Amino acid sequence: MLTVEWLESAVQDVIEITSYIAQFDPVAAMDMTDLFEVTAEKIPDQPYTGRPGRELGTREKIPHPRYVMVYRITNSSIQIVNVLHTSKQYPFSMD
Repeated sequence: MLTVEWLESAVQDVIEITSYIAQFDPVAAMDMTDLFEVTAEKIPDQPYTGRPGRELGTREKIPHPRYVMVYRITNSSIQIVNVLHTSKQYPFSMD
């Protein structure tokens, strides 16, 4: 079974997202954190069910209609790369 590894970029994304939500609704922020965690923990069961990612070598899950979880599959783990609001341009431009 593959393990789930959260990269620092994804951890920071979740902190930013939930901090913003918590300003308006702390319970909703906790629920969103739980949703992200549950989604990530289910990926190893069927890692290829996420749609092919917009970045080469990634896949994407939609834990919530407004958020995309970007992940990579390695030999030993699922790496959660980013958690993004759907309004953000992704892949990130290099401009």
